[in-house]
Amino acid sequence: METPQTEGASGGAAVAHRAAVLSRGPRLIRAVLPIAAALLAAGCAPPPSSAPAATARETGTVGWRTLGSWSGRGSVQTESFIVEGSVVRFRWQTQNVAAAGTGAFRLTFLSAVSGRELGVAADHRGAGEGESYISEEPHHAYFFVESAGVDWSFSAEEGQAGTVTTKPTKDTNSK
Repeated sequence: METPQTEGASGGAAVAHRAAVLSRGPRLIRAVLPIAAALLAAGCAPPPSSAPAATARETGTVGWRTLGSWSGRGSVQTESFIVEGSVVRFRWQTQNVAAAGTGAFRLTFLSAVSGRELGVAADHRGAGEGESYISEEPHHAYFFVESAGVDWSFSAEEGQAGTVTTKPTKDTNSK
């Protein structure tokens, strides 16, 4: 490449410098281009694993604590117990009906302090099963089973409110 003619002391030096830079242009581009491409690719890549993790998520839930389970035939009153939660879940089953179309089962939830009825958990004729819920403040309570001509069983659980924290998992599908 030809060096351009220069004029004067200061103007000539600037023109000579510019000419030298231009002659290095292809070498400079070949040196800078890979670095620029690497930086651009890094900007488009997914974040490294050391990046801050996504925020944990909290979800309200109910856990169930068993109060007890009972079974029998005929009428019975259970022992008293303390309900600490605000809801009680009942799961009941009747079977071995004495004769077709007969057999009665009624499960009543009562206050052990006053004897008042807190709720009827089941009132069923014949063989069957079911689940019911009764909301009640913490209380001393018991059950009264009225039954004739059928075997019965039931369990009671109290609901305990809580929070489950779910930590985010790593995405195993990303490459």
